[in-house]
Parts: sequence; C-alpha cells; structure tokens
Amino acid sequence: MTIREDATPLPPELQGKRKAYFLVTYEKSEFEKMYTSGKSTEKESIQDEMEYLKNAGYLVVYIEFATEKDITSAFADPNAALIFSTGHGDPPGTIRTTNEEHVEPGEIIIPAGSNLRQVILEHCNVGDQAEKWQKVLPKDAELTAWTGKTTTKESVQFNSEGGIGDRQWGTLMSRVKSLPQLENQRGDIYRITEKGEKEIIKNLETGEVKPAQPTKGSFAPARP
Repeated sequence: MTIREDATPLPPELQGKRKAYFLVTYEKSEFEKMYTSGKSTEKESIQDEMEYLKNAGYLVVYIEFATEKDITSAFADPNAALIFSTGHGDPPGTIRTTNEEHVEPGEIIIPAGSNLRQVILEHCNVGDQAEKWQKVLPKDAELTAWTGKTTTKESVQFNSEGGIGDRQWGTLMSRVKSLPQLENQRGDIYRITEKGEKEIIKNLETGEVKPAQPTKGSFAPARP
C-alpha cells in the first residue's frame, strides 16, 4: 500500500463547511488483523456518532490510515468543530500515525477564529501531557484523552455505552451532542479510504444515498 504523504485536499465546495473529523491512525496490517478477529472494534462503535453529526448538519470527514499531515491539517481547519482520533500513542503523550510518524502538541497550529469545540484523542499516553495538548487548543475546546495504556475494549465502551469511573466518564455521544445543530448546512459523510478514494455517501447534488462502508478506531480515556 502506498501511504499518502500529504493530506488529501477536500473539494473546494466542501472546504467552507462546518466539519467533524474522524481519523484512524492504525497501520493496514494491524487494521485487518483487528477486524478479522471477531471482537468488537472502534470501527463499529463510532457509526452512530457519525450519523448523528451528519443529521445535525455537519460534514463528517472520515480518514482511514491517517498520516501526520492529515492530523495537523484537521486541526488547522478553522471550520472543524470536532476532531476524533483513534490509534496508538507513545510516551510522553504523542499520537503515532499510520506512516509511523508522531504528532506532538507543539506541531498543532489552530487558526484564528477556529470553531473547534470537542477534541477526543483515543491514544495511549496522550492524557499524560493533557495540559500541553489543552494549551494549544482554543480555550473553549474540551479535551478528552487517555492516560497511560488503554485498550480497544475501553475505547469501544466509551464510544458506545460509556461509563463513569477512574478510567472514563460519559460517552463519545455526549461530546457529540454538545455541538449545536446546524440549520443552514446540509450534512454529509465524506470518506477517504486506504486507496485514497473519496466518496460522498450522500450526494450533495441529488441527495442519492450510497451504501456506507463501516469505519474503524482505537482506545480509551482517563480523568484529567
């Protein structure tokens, strides 16, 4: 598989829309192994949230095998309202990407006037330096991140029924529903898959609904 070194640009007609990003940073070999294991995965557990945001008027951008550039570009999008990222993380609190690069808080650039309100980083160790991540975000943005090591089982729990305890509290859906409904924008789901193919699930012009492919994700949160 050829890894995309540059973030795939959205078509011009989509760039100005209010967005929610769902980024999956696992490598292809691990991705396939996880989803043939028969166990519940993050892939299935984020579908309801993506559909909810589409119905709330957001352009949902799902990127499979996200690279370092994909992640930094999502944060640099002034129209991003939510960024969800799932995959591996490494000490002291960095995101490990599909191309084996790492994203640190210092690499994140938030533009003036950013609409970012929810950031969920389902990666091991990222919560260990939550203060540094929070510092680069807009002051109104809520950060959810996991401390230490976490598991797919924890992630699936948070992304579905959730829980309250030392390891996690609330749900992914509770973060999603904190965003306002958009009355002046029609929602859609835009997927960038491993082949770099781009698919608008609901055609912007005709309203035709195409069969949606399920998605994937990674880990769990800890109380900051």
